[in-house]
Formats: sequence, C-alpha cells, structure tokens
Amino acid sequence: MNPTRVSSPQRLAVRFLGAYLAKVSCSGNVEVVVALCLPDDTPNQPAVVRDAAAVFAELFSVDQHLDVVFVSAEDEKRLTRVCKPFFSGP
Repeated sequence: MNPTRVSSPQRLAVRFLGAYLAKVSCSGNVEVVVALCLPDDTPNQPAVVRDAAAVFAELFSVDQHLDVVFVSAEDEKRLTRVCKPFFSGP
C-alpha cells in the first residue's frame, strides 16, 4: 500500500471524532461484513458516505464495497468494548 493513501481517511477527519471498522450483520442476516462505523451525530452524513466511498475506491478494487453505519452513542459504547477506533479526531 502507498503510505500517502493510507492517510486518506484523514480527509474526512473534520466531520467526525471517531471511526471504527467492525464486523457487523443485519438482523436476520447470517452474512457478516466489515463496516465503517461513525457516530450518528456526524454532520452532513450523505457527504461523509460519498467521501468515504471515494477514499475506499482509491484503496481497494472496484468489486469491493464498504458499508457505512451511523451508530448511536449507546451502540458506540458497546463498539468500544470490542474494537478500538482506527481514527480519533481532536
């Protein structure tokens, strides 16, 4: 991987304080996927999803996808018990 590309998620840093990559599944679905989990109070969520998709597309092949999940404060607390944020803002 190109080290400059690894830092690309920092382009989104101004919009949220913490970001997690976690294995998730939807209710009733046995498939587990990796999702970008962000606080549900993240402003301008459609733009964040669009920008995250653009960063992801730079790093991975076109046949890969990224699910983005906006989590409540309560869910974020549970999330921190099983994984650490890959990004923490100011």
